[in-house]
Amino acid sequence: MLPASLVNRISGTRFSEERIEQNEILRLIRAGIRASDHGDLKPFRFVLVEGDARRRLGAAMAVAYGRQNPDA
Repeated sequence: MLPASLVNRISGTRFSEERIEQNEILRLIRAGIRASDHGDLKPFRFVLVEGDARRRLGAAMAVAYGRQNPDA
């Protein structure tokens, strides 16, 4: 039987300005380390992007996407 947390999971589709508390971030990382990945791979790092770095990352991703998809 699958855990209820997997069956009822909803993936977010938008970023939010809401700040996540440090203890919740650590809880999410611990859960991510333990999640099944079906390839028996384990994450070797997590990257937390906060504050203005989120905007810079978004801009860099938009540029990269535009290069690969000129009609976008």
